[in-house]
Amino acid sequence: AVVVLRPRALTGPGDPTILPRLLEAISAKRLPLIGPRALADLTPVDTAAGAAVAALRAQRRAVDGRTFNVTNDEPVRLWAVLGRVCD
Repeated sequence: AVVVLRPRALTGPGDPTILPRLLEAISAKRLPLIGPRALADLTPVDTAAGAAVAALRAQRRAVDGRTFNVTNDEPVRLWAVLGRVCD
């Protein structure tokens, strides 16, 4: 079976993308213009791992050839995330 899992904004230990980019932008004082209500759905690595396990355990006909977007399904305000990163 072929299954595609597409996690959105994957975060967690060893994150090589999201957190390092935010820290770099903050230190360079070059944050992109983000409106105060901008939302993002950050996906913890545990959630993505759970999706992978679920895909492996699913009946083949239910997942074969399909693509699944994996999210935390809890959008957060980007400014709140930036505030936590800066603390």
